[in-house]
Amino acid sequence: MNHAEKQFWETKVLAREALMLGHKYSCGCDDTPQDYRMARKWYLRAAKKKDPEAHYYLGVMYAKSQGVEKNDTKAVTWLNRAAWRGDFLAQCYLDAVYGLHPKPPKRQIQDRKTVAQND
Repeated sequence: MNHAEKQFWETKVLAREALMLGHKYSCGCDDTPQDYRMARKWYLRAAKKKDPEAHYYLGVMYAKSQGVEKNDTKAVTWLNRAAWRGDFLAQCYLDAVYGLHPKPPKRQIQDRKTVAQND
């Protein structure tokens, strides 16, 4: 395993561990007190590692006002990030609750404009 592969897998493991801690605080599992603020802290750590499931849970937290003030804009932003990383639940949530379909990140929109201009 080369250095890049090792780094990739270490990042994945750290994201999964942060996600699992977020779940424990979110549901109050395994003698862990339910604490949405702590759940958000751990979900954010996993989200920084580009974990789509963490993005989904952050979106749901903002949509349902769990440990944060309800904010539909932030909810849609997090859910959209998750959906574009392949999270099926995020795609369903966007459609069912907001009547939206995932939008491509701004970077992809810019790339498409550049390609179209060069044609």
